[in-house]
Amino acid sequence: MNVRRAIDTIAEELGTISPRTEEGYYLFSAPATKRESSCNKPSLWKDEDPCKKIALGNPSKNLSDVIYECSNLNDFNVYWSADRLFSCLSGKTFYTLSTVSCTTGYDLAICSVCADGYKPCNEANAEVRASIKWQNFVIPVLLVLALIGGVFGVRFYLRDLTEIGLLAKAEADRRLKAPDSKKGHIAIRAGAKYRRQSMAVVGRVDQVKNKLTTFFKKYQKRNAKMVFGVDVSPPPRTFPVNPSKFKIFIGFFQIFGNFQSSFVVKWSSNVQDVMNVSQKFNLDLVAIAGIDCVVTKNFYFDFTVTVSLVVLALTVITAYFYAGTRNYRSKLQLIPRNCLRCGLPVLESELIQNDDESFNPLRLLRSWWRTYNFYNRSSSSIPVEAAKGGLENENTAALSTIRETRALKRKFGMSQVRTPYLGLFRSVHTKCPTKRHVLSGALLDRTIRGNLRVWQARVKLRMNYLTYRNKCLKLYCWMALFLYPSVSKTILTVYNCQEVGDVFYLVVDRRLICYNGQWAVFGMIATIGVIVWVVGIPFFFGLLIWLAQDRGVAARIKLLRKPQMRVQRQKWLKEVDEQHIEDGRFVRDMDNVEVQDEELAKYMKRKNLTDSTVQARLGFIYAEYTHDYWWFEVVDLSRKLFLSGVIVFVENGSVEQVLLALAVCLTTMWFLLYFQPYDGYSDNLIASITQLQLFFTLWLGVMIRLNDLNIESLINVQLLSFLLVGTCIAVTMFGISMIIGEGLAESRRIFTETTAQRKKHVQEEVRKRWFQAFNYAAYEAQMLRYGAHGRRI
Repeated sequence: MNVRRAIDTIAEELGTISPRTEEGYYLFSAPATKRESSCNKPSLWKDEDPCKKIALGNPSKNLSDVIYECSNLNDFNVYWSADRLFSCLSGKTFYTLSTVSCTTGYDLAICSVCADGYKPCNEANAEVRASIKWQNFVIPVLLVLALIGGVFGVRFYLRDLTEIGLLAKAEADRRLKAPDSKKGHIAIRAGAKYRRQSMAVVGRVDQVKNKLTTFFKKYQKRNAKMVFGVDVSPPPRTFPVNPSKFKIFIGFFQIFGNFQSSFVVKWSSNVQDVMNVSQKFNLDLVAIAGIDCVVTKNFYFDFTVTVSLVVLALTVITAYFYAGTRNYRSKLQLIPRNCLRCGLPVLESELIQNDDESFNPLRLLRSWWRTYNFYNRSSSSIPVEAAKGGLENENTAALSTIRETRALKRKFGMSQVRTPYLGLFRSVHTKCPTKRHVLSGALLDRTIRGNLRVWQARVKLRMNYLTYRNKCLKLYCWMALFLYPSVSKTILTVYNCQEVGDVFYLVVDRRLICYNGQWAVFGMIATIGVIVWVVGIPFFFGLLIWLAQDRGVAARIKLLRKPQMRVQRQKWLKEVDEQHIEDGRFVRDMDNVEVQDEELAKYMKRKNLTDSTVQARLGFIYAEYTHDYWWFEVVDLSRKLFLSGVIVFVENGSVEQVLLALAVCLTTMWFLLYFQPYDGYSDNLIASITQLQLFFTLWLGVMIRLNDLNIESLINVQLLSFLLVGTCIAVTMFGISMIIGEGLAESRRIFTETTAQRKKHVQEEVRKRWFQAFNYAAYEAQMLRYGAHGRRI
């Protein structure tokens, strides 16, 4: 067969079908590094190699003579396999083809590149037609429109129109007047500006939504069955869904789809079809758009588009975050408090950079390190001060404890709204613009009442800002969770090169040569991606949860060690004992202070993660796991990374590579079954079944690889492939049935609880009215018997 080489020379090469299997091989020059280490330089051979002594003893001897002389020695077959003998004696080797054989339409290195006039769309060997139809542009245009819609969808998700009325009411409260929508004060103007800036489409959607809501409310009121003021009509049916199961299945489909490109296994056509469908969950927009059918591109184009889309998404979310911060700061300035000395609005503020509230992992680490060093130094200095004879008396110690407790509540109190990035606004001017302080008497009381009402609105705005900030963080993390496997694989693919003859080619696209200037540019970008994305995403997730659970623990324990805090320490220890009883644990030596501090630290960390504000911010990362395995999401991301990207660097194309991946799936399945890290039993079951399916898929890959290496085909690969497709469909259907079953069960539970709650309300209303009727009857009887003056009639 005549094919062209990468060096643009035409030569007669051998692209044959193996006589014992359906796999194709390609005969070409052996890799230069392999010839150097295994053939041409005996000094690089292993010390146990029986031929090494003969080759080093007579350097001028021909390699074929050395092999002939040592062929009868012990362990010769161990170190000199058939592939090594063939490569050393002929200077060539057989490369595994990516296709069945070197057929028409393939060209260049290992027949893995489409020749001129051919495209890898639909059928790999289908020749591109001369004219491109308009249908080829439909999917790319739809994807662009989807991206634009996603940008505006993020804006729709983050906005909160209820603040317009809040600002109007706060402005009226500041002036101690009723809200008047006709007056064009500053809050109303701000609301009107916000409405004008909103999208017309979103406004239309809101109108339709309000009309539907009004209609259903009227329908419910018209058809509601009221008993003693309680609605006893059948409650509406709901269908709650647990998102953790969707996350498990999305991860399963992402890894299952990547098996096609991660392992050099000749999967059957039906298995490839299932993997192609599963690969859509990797959200590879370039592959989904089918740009290959429209333009000629290479892997560097895919890499650039993937990285650009990730950077664009992060930029959009970051822009919304900073725009929201600036917007809420402006809203706070719209409803300022009035100065208690001069009565004029106070617009002075001070920005505070708090590392604890930052999204930057370096700042978070710096904050933790400062806190850790501070409290370690403080705890180590306590004995020294005590040895000096007690530098502070009891009153000073008590005062210090009170101040430290207040500071601790301000800094670590989870129930308080902490928004340092919005700034701290003063209650009075540092220097009033008027010389005379005119507020006194009734005017001062009126100003204080107005400030209190405005303060309530400002607190609500700061709480809304925290909700806005948590939504941005969720968008960051959800995007990272879904895109992490595919983007990490794309980044790591830059380093996956194969040596063919004297040239290193990029495995994913052998038109591209590694270790040249062009590759160096993309290699530098990929290195940054490895640090920021591949390693940074699991590190960032683990850091966020770790800092959230450690927040304030060292400070609280240090405070509880003081003698003045004995009562509070006993309360904490009582809660720890109750938690031990609930968990069925028994801790020895609880009278020991060190053991108490250790258990207190564990309990405080657990309580931090169960706090409502922490769960609202980070709960979607760890809430589905038990408290002992809050870190399992980081391990799961590492598993996805290994099976999707790292595994290609482990002797790619060998049986050992598939066996290693199989061992990872088996170990993960054992961990899931033994430790059960998920909080729900069904989640552990579904995760274990999906791991079993991945294990069975890789086991089939091992069978196919071993079948290729045998002289005779002893395994019915087609039957195993049908079995694999059937089990994959069965696992998917089982997961869907579990989701539907749990949703129906939860719906019935909510319906039953709602019905019982309404019944309880009716009973309470009946009891309340009965007592009212009884009291009224007793009053009437009393009046009839004694009269209005209390005299017996």
